[in-house]
This record gives sequence, structure tokens and C-alpha cells, in this order.
Amino acid sequence: MDRIYRTRIERCYSWRTILLVLAGIAVNASLPPLMRVGNVPLYLDNIGSVLVAALAGPIPGMIAAFVSNYLGYLGEPSSIMFGFLTVAMAWIAGDCSRRGQLRTMKGYLWLLAAFTGVGGAAGSVLGWEWYGHTVGATIAAPYVFWLSGHGLSGFAAQFVGDVILDVMDKAITLAVVGLVLRFYPAEWRDFFPLSYIYGCSEDELEQTYEKLKEPYEGNSVYFKIISIITFPLVILSALVTGFATYEFYHKVYLNNHSISELLTYVIQTIGLEFAIIMLVMVVAGWRLYRTLKKPLDDIIRLIIAFGISDPETWLESEEWRNRRRIHTKDEVQVLYDAVCESEESIAQKVISIRENEQMLKELSETDLMTGIRNRGSGEMQIRDKIACGREGILCVFDCDNFKRINDTYGHAAGDKVLIAIAEKMGSVSRRGDIVFRLGGDEFAMYLTGIRNERDAEHFFNRFFDAVRTIEVPELQGYPISVSLGAVFYRKGEDVDFDMLYRKADEMLYQCKKISGFSAKIYK
Repeated sequence: MDRIYRTRIERCYSWRTILLVLAGIAVNASLPPLMRVGNVPLYLDNIGSVLVAALAGPIPGMIAAFVSNYLGYLGEPSSIMFGFLTVAMAWIAGDCSRRGQLRTMKGYLWLLAAFTGVGGAAGSVLGWEWYGHTVGATIAAPYVFWLSGHGLSGFAAQFVGDVILDVMDKAITLAVVGLVLRFYPAEWRDFFPLSYIYGCSEDELEQTYEKLKEPYEGNSVYFKIISIITFPLVILSALVTGFATYEFYHKVYLNNHSISELLTYVIQTIGLEFAIIMLVMVVAGWRLYRTLKKPLDDIIRLIIAFGISDPETWLESEEWRNRRRIHTKDEVQVLYDAVCESEESIAQKVISIRENEQMLKELSETDLMTGIRNRGSGEMQIRDKIACGREGILCVFDCDNFKRINDTYGHAAGDKVLIAIAEKMGSVSRRGDIVFRLGGDEFAMYLTGIRNERDAEHFFNRFFDAVRTIEVPELQGYPISVSLGAVFYRKGEDVDFDMLYRKADEMLYQCKKISGFSAKIYK
């Protein structure tokens, strides 16, 4: 159900699986006539259904097997009897595929033994009764007559001959299926639930098997409901079959009719009931899939997609925009709407929280008066530059005679001076430079990439010219000037911000003894 492993059980009901079942039926129906035309003593009537079961699971394989033999019943009544055996073999093949047993030769040998027991041994006993204890009644006749001529009794010869034939027949069937699975195109492996058998690692395979177990073992609501529907049908079918068999036994069999007639009647009754049950299961299964399982899968998929996505971008994501609309108008609809509303609400709350966090972060890093970085933020940025070896120059400066400005013209005028100086710092700095207020009237700048005195002096003159243009009406023409101390940072120097700051501040202290607009670099 995650984005890597989509629900593979869902594919049991896809149009590709339906086409696979039809193809399996066609293969099952076409090979036996070809064997008869070529006078080849083989059946090969299970290749299609076994392959369907191996790729799509037990249920599609059983459907292919049953329909194939039911169609055969139209021309040969005995085929309906053996149809139940082919359905059983399809189930065994699908279950073995689901468990990963078709990945090894041991698994194929086990499956061959199971097929021989079901198709060869059990089929031989049924055929012996069906054909009235006739020796050589099946296509295994060449083997039966040879064995009978070498001292075996009629039943023993028929049994051993059928088993030998079935071993060869099912060995060829499994060989064909194994080759198809082995060389199945990798780009087609997502088409059917079990077609990944030869396309993934052991760990991946084991994980996928674990994901497949629950739906197949009845831990799915969908399969539970199907079971609830099917169980009473099977019980009712058994009661009807028993009653019909009892009546037929007294009316027909007791009037000196053969057991084959009784078996024919019973098998016909069971076949009709099985067909009705399958029809009810198909119709009910399809309706339940459309109204229950598929909407629930969509809800689960939507929840998981939300869980692995960034809530902030969820409402703009492709998964959210392309979400399927559910129109069941029942509790599932209520659940879907509740999930959508919850995800939308959570996403909006996350966006709001992150916006608030960003705003708080910016406030914590900003000097509220001037709007530039505060000391803590500026220091952290410079420390990062030093850690990365980004060479530059640290400039520390303050406003000359700032105390006199506050005392003479008021603190409001002094604040305007500081704001104006901060604006000029922003106008002369470049992208990537660090501009911040240290405190009071003291500011600092870290100019990345300035490595020599000529470039530094060029910047000093540009900054001083900008400060000279500051006009604060409250000062009544009083001139504003700054003094600046600076220090270079060279890559590889064992220094930190505090050391650089002390050196630059030392130069600033020396400049304060000179007239305004003076700058000095630490050497």
C-alpha cells in the first residue's frame, strides 16, 4: 500500500487479469484437440490455468480451469468430473506461487507430485468408476495394455498407466509454465499480482509475501464478506445435492441402473450449483469491490501518501489533486470526506505553524529598530563564513559623537540617525555580505571576497560618501560622520569571530582619536 508496493491483490480484478484468464481458457481448450489430432498420448489441458494461477493467484486460475472444463463438458460429459480435479490443481499452483515455491526446482518437484496425486491417482480412480471398470478407457491405453500384458490386474494396470501418463503430462505443463515465468519480460511484472517471482531480491520478495498474506488469509473485509456470502450458498448447495442424489438413487439406481448414471447425475447437479455459486460470487465480488474494497483502498492510499509527503506542499501535490472521488453515499463516503477534511485541515495548520516559526525566527535574528540583523545572527553568519574558509574583511564602525546627538537633539533624533546609517549599509553592501548592528551606535559588516587594502579602501570611500548624504531634519544641519576599524580574514588562519572583532575594535578605537570618516586596517 505504499508508493513502492501498491496493493497487488487489487490486480486480481484488473482488465489485464481478465484477459489473462481468457487466454488461459483458450490455451486449455486448444491443446487437447491438437494432441488428439497428432495422436499424442497427452492431455496438456492444464497449461493455461496453471500459468494463470502462477501469475494472478489461485482464484483467477480456478476460474480458468473450471470454465475450460465446463466448456469441454458440452462435448464430453466426463470432462465435468475431471474439471473439479483441474480446479484443485489450479488452486495448488496459485498457492505455491504465492508462497514463493515456484522459484526453486524443489518447488516444481513438489508441485509435480501434488498434480500426480490429484490428477493421476484420484483421476484414475474416478475414471475407473466412470467408465464402468473398463481397462484402457483413457488415452493412457498404450501403457495400460502393456502393463496388463505383463501380469498386472485390470485396475492396477489402469492406475499405474494413468499415473505414468499424468507424470509426463504434468512435467511438460510445469516445464512450460516455468519457462514462461523465468523469461517473463521485466516491464510486464507489475501487471499481475504474482508476476514478480523472478524479478526481485529475497528481502523484497519476503516483504511482498507478507503484504499478500493478509488479504488471502481472510484478514480483509472484502474477503470476509465474500466468505459470508459463499458459506451459506455452499451449505445450501450441499443440502440440495444430497436431497437430489437421494431421490435419484431411489428412482433410478435402484431400478438396475449403473453407478455411472448416478455419478453423472450427481456431477451434473454439482456442476450446475458450482456455476451458480461462481456467478453469485463474481457478481457480488464485483459489486463489493466497486462499492467497498476499491474505495477503502483509495482511502488507505490517500492516508499513506499524506503520511510520507510534506504537509506544507500536500495541497499542491499531484496525489491530492488527482485523488479519486468516492460517491458511495454511505459510511465509506463519510470516512473518505472525513479523511480529506482532516488532511486539508492538518496541512493548513502545518503551513500556519511553519509561517509563524519563520516569522519568529526572523524576529529573533532582526534588530527591531533598524531592520538589519542583530548581533547574535550576524556573529553566527560570520562564524559559518570562517568555518567554510570564505575570505573577507570584518569592518566595525560607530557614529562619531553619538552621545552628543542624543543629549542635544533627543533620543528620537538619535534613533533616526541609526536607522539612516543602517539603510546606507544596505545600499553599499553586496549580496552575500553580512550587515548587522552590534549594539548602541556600533555596527559591523563582513565583506566577502575583499582580500587587499586597495579594494577595502575603495569600499570605505564609497560607504563614507553614502553616510555624508544622510539628512535628519531634527539635527538642523549637524554633520554625521563615522569611524571604522577593519581586519582581514585569510583562509587557513586559526581565528574566530571574537578574535577578529577585538582586532577590528582596536583599530576603531585608534580612529576615534582622528577626525571623522577615518578608517584603519589591522596589520
